[in-house]
Amino acid sequence: MDISERAARLHAYLSARGPEDLETVLDAYGRARYDAGPVAYLLLADWWAAFDPEAALADTLTWPLYDKPLGVEAVARAWASPAFDGPRMNSIASRPTKVASERRARGGSWNSVTFSKISPPAG
Repeated sequence: MDISERAARLHAYLSARGPEDLETVLDAYGRARYDAGPVAYLLLADWWAAFDPEAALADTLTWPLYDKPLGVEAVARAWASPAFDGPRMNSIASRPTKVASERRARGGSWNSVTFSKISPPAG
């Protein structure tokens, strides 16, 4: 099976699941850890960030070096999306970091912040 077919199947699998299925999804990923590949982890991070970006970010920060950047970027992108309207985004946006403050002072938006220089919110 080629990568586009695997990605389509995984997208369908994740799309049919909700937050209540997180442990089941993580167990499946755990069993397929080295077979999953970067696209699978990118899709996982994006799916998870849609309902719990703080936990998704904390988890992606523990991923192996080759998967970590993809996961962290996917979470940051989902968390900063205008479509995300949860309290976590409001919480972090109300406590801007130095980079976010400087970007806003220059007329930039939250979505244009360089996330690689931002620390996750404290507890």
